[in-house]
Amino acid sequence: KQMQFKRNLLKTVHLFKRDLDKFRKGYEERGPMATGIRPAQAVERLKRCREEFEVLARKKDIFHLGEDLFGLPHQQYRQLDQTKSELSYLGQLYELYTAVLDTLKEWKDYLWTDVPSQMDKMKKEADEFLHRCKKMPRELRKWPAYHELKSEIEAFQQVLPLLMELSKKSIMQRHWKQVNEITGKELAVEREDFKLQFLIDAHLNEFKDEIVDICESADKQLIFEEKIADVQTQWSQMSFEFTTWKSRDIPCILVGSKVTEIQENLEETQMVLNTMNAQRHSAPFKDELVAQITTLSDTSDTIERWFKVQQMWTSLESVFTGGDIAKNMPL
Repeated sequence: KQMQFKRNLLKTVHLFKRDLDKFRKGYEERGPMATGIRPAQAVERLKRCREEFEVLARKKDIFHLGEDLFGLPHQQYRQLDQTKSELSYLGQLYELYTAVLDTLKEWKDYLWTDVPSQMDKMKKEADEFLHRCKKMPRELRKWPAYHELKSEIEAFQQVLPLLMELSKKSIMQRHWKQVNEITGKELAVEREDFKLQFLIDAHLNEFKDEIVDICESADKQLIFEEKIADVQTQWSQMSFEFTTWKSRDIPCILVGSKVTEIQENLEETQMVLNTMNAQRHSAPFKDELVAQITTLSDTSDTIERWFKVQQMWTSLESVFTGGDIAKNMPL
């Protein structure tokens, strides 16, 4: 009877090897490593293959116990060992792949208005994903799925700096119009339901240099806009100082030192505005700059004439208020 059990064991092991050959063939043809399948499909296949492998691995353990019982050497199952190693690597790979895809899907669903507050988080997580990808076992790096995963992460990392630039407060509607022109897309960022997905789909990386140039120009234009606002604030608060003259109790003449200060400030401000006006980034503010330069120039001329008149009046006032000339003046 013992010999019968032994023969049954050997026969069952032989059949098991045939089952392994069949499993391995199906694994190579229709498993998670098959070419041309999408990651989501590979994950489903990985789950199914793992379940089948666990069944086969339990059978192998039972056969090893039987071989120990009859003092037989353990049969080697190279295909099973190879599959175990590959499933372990694939588990690491597709666990990360699934995390990346789920995270990217979540990010793409962000409203554009919420993106600026999420930028640091997205950059940190994308860097962590790439770090984990690069730490994968060397054996994984020859698999197409690994390169697809790495490319997916790097593609987002490449577009992220452009998204960060486009989310800055310096980017106005006129700049988005330029982005639309170079990409050939209608990116209606002013809409409340505009999502990050639309920008990802626009393949901004293909227009990286042009978009960077637009954003750099926007930064400089913001500086111009702030300087123009500072000039307006400065001159809206500027005022003359008056003082009394001789026996007059009411302040009636300009204080010379204050006039000199104002004239120096006028000259300095006009130089700054003229310099800004000569730069190409000032195009959106041309009319405003020219208007301010003209106003300040007219103001400077008026103050100069005013002060000259005051100097003439103060020097001649005594002539007309006393002496023979005053007596001969008509009443």
